[in-house]
This record gives sequence, structure tokens and C-alpha cells, in this order.
Amino acid sequence: MSRRAEQTSHSVSDTSKKNISENEYTDSGFLSSGNMIVSEEITDELEDVDDEEKKPKNVKKTEYKSDLHQDKVEEAMYVDSGVMCLSEDLCNLSIEENPNLNDLGSKRKPVECDRNRQSQIISDRENPTENAWISFYQQDEDGDTELHLAIANGILDVAAALIQMAPHPRLLDTANDDALTPLHIAVSRRLTSIVRLLIIAGARPGPRNLSGDSPLHIAARLGDLDCCKAILYPVQSQEREQMVLRYSAQLYTTYDVEQWNHEGRTCLHVAAQYGHIEILRHLVWFGADVNAGDGTQGLTALHYAVIRKDINLLSFLLYECDKIDLNRTNYGGLTAYKMCRDQNIIEMFHQKGVSESPYNSEDDYCTDSEDEEASFGSGFIPSMVTNRPLV
Repeated sequence: MSRRAEQTSHSVSDTSKKNISENEYTDSGFLSSGNMIVSEEITDELEDVDDEEKKPKNVKKTEYKSDLHQDKVEEAMYVDSGVMCLSEDLCNLSIEENPNLNDLGSKRKPVECDRNRQSQIISDRENPTENAWISFYQQDEDGDTELHLAIANGILDVAAALIQMAPHPRLLDTANDDALTPLHIAVSRRLTSIVRLLIIAGARPGPRNLSGDSPLHIAARLGDLDCCKAILYPVQSQEREQMVLRYSAQLYTTYDVEQWNHEGRTCLHVAAQYGHIEILRHLVWFGADVNAGDGTQGLTALHYAVIRKDINLLSFLLYECDKIDLNRTNYGGLTAYKMCRDQNIIEMFHQKGVSESPYNSEDDYCTDSEDEEASFGSGFIPSMVTNRPLV
């Protein structure tokens, strides 16, 4: 009886242990929920159930954060740390200017954050379109802005947009390291529309490059009549309204047609030197002095026409320019007629009333003819002043 009771007792004990074990391994939803963090921890806990004397090792405790605590954390993320303004101060640090920088015993005051500067930075970030022009008009290592590059590459839409974006017309006169403004480059590329937009927007028409040439000097050399008109013609109010500029309308700056380059030549001299009659005609219309001598030899447009032996240019000067002075001399005391060695040109002067011979004697005729062939036969005009480096 006692043995049977003992067996019954053992059976009940085994059954209770089995139930306890099943209850311990029964899924309560904790393992399958989001609280399960690392699979190794769960494996350790399952292995420790069989051994009551051992305690779980390396079991991480999960911390639960309330919604209120999470809100505080998110709010703390927006607290101003001062890094924005501090970074600017760090960039301005100099060891030489701050000998006590690492001296802990010095009484140096801590760097104070410029809140106004920080507010300006935040404003620039919130309104990027209002200050977009700043980056576009920064100069690179060659002194070029985005406007220089857009014009040089012939990207007309971008160039037009950059011109309209400028908050002040003086930004349009920015010169690169070669003293070239956007207007110089536009004329060199024969971009008449961009040249006109720059003039309408208020760009100065007469800036000089390293050779002293203005954009109009370049147009006269190239014989580009359209660019010449784009620079010389006055700006109309309708043109300003169509551009929708960001600043008030600027007074049109008339070009000084008597402006010299570094070789002492005006645009009229350059046009005569290269035989561009239409450029000459427009320059005379806009008040250029047809009898002005250049700064190096005193040569007038008439002298250049004789030196070039250009019958068409000479016809324009003699028959279309009423103010032409046939007695104007160069620095050597010679009139254009005295420099004539071509019989056709001499006959044209005779038709204008000049009756004397251009030669003082027969010997002068031979000597002057040889000198002319040596000096001017190739069309080269010697210059006393030059800025071009010797090669």
C-alpha cells in the first residue's frame, strides 16, 4: 500500500513538473512581440530553465520610454547648440593672433556667438531664391563669374537669366584677371543679343581690357556692325520694361567715341586701320571726330586710307565726310596727300581741289617711294607705343 502510494506520489510529482515546464515554455506573446531584441538572449534564457542554480548571463534589460519622454528627446534635438555661428568663429582662429589660445591660465574671454549673423544665415537658407545671385556672381580662380562662363560658352538663355538676376548693374561690370568684362566677351563672341541686354541692364559701355580696348574697339576691329549698333544706340524705355530688372532703371551711359586704347587709337582709327567703312560711317554719325589724330603718330583716318591704298575708304572720307580736313598733318608734319604714292589716289585728291605735287623734288619721289614700300607696303603701321610682349 505504501509502495503504491509512493508510486502515485511520484507520478503526480512528475505530472506537476511537466505542467510547470509547459507553462514556462508557453508563448505569452512576449517573445513574438516587438520586445524580442536579440535571439542569443532568448536562447540563453531557454537553456537556463533546466538549471535552477544558474542565473541568466548577459541578459540585457529593455528600457521602455514613455511618449512624454520621447517628446522631450525630440524637443531636445531642436535646441540651438551654437555650432552654426561657432563654425564661423573657428574658421577665423589664428594661432599667431592668439598667443594665449592654449594657455589655461590666461584670462581670455570666451568667444561669443554672433546671433545676428546666425539669424542672417537662417534667413538665407529659408529664402534661397532671394540670395541665389551671390553664388552666381562669385569669381573663380581666374576671376570669372558664371556670367563670364555662360557668355564664353554661348549659353544665351543662362546668360540672359543671370543678367536679369543681378541686383545691381555694377555686378555686370565685373572684370576677370584679363580685365575682360562680360561685355568684352559678348562682343568677341559676336553675341549681339547679349551685348544689347547688358547695355539695357546698365552695364558700362566703355570698360578697358589689358590692351586698353573697349568693347567698341573690339567691334570696330572685327567689323561687327550689329554689336557696334547694340552699344551705341540709346536705350528705350520699352526695352527696360521688357527685361523686368530687379533694380530701378539706370540712366543710359553714352559711349565716349574719342576714348583711346593703350596705343592711342580711337574706335574710328581702328575701323580705318582695318578698312571697315560701315563702322566708320556709324561712328561719324555718333559724333566721332574724323580729323582726330592717333596718340602715337598723329595719323588720321585719311592717313590710314592712304597708307592702306584703300580706294573705297578714301572715297567715303573725301566725298561723304563734309568735315574732312585735307591739310591735317601727322606728328611728322605730313598731310595724307604728301604720303600718296599711288597715281589713282593722287588723282582723287586732285578732284578735291589739291593741285600741288605730293613730291618736293624728283629725288624725294624716289626716296619716298622706297620708304613707303619698306614701311607701309604690307599694310603694317609702326607704333611707338605697344603693350604687347615681345616674342
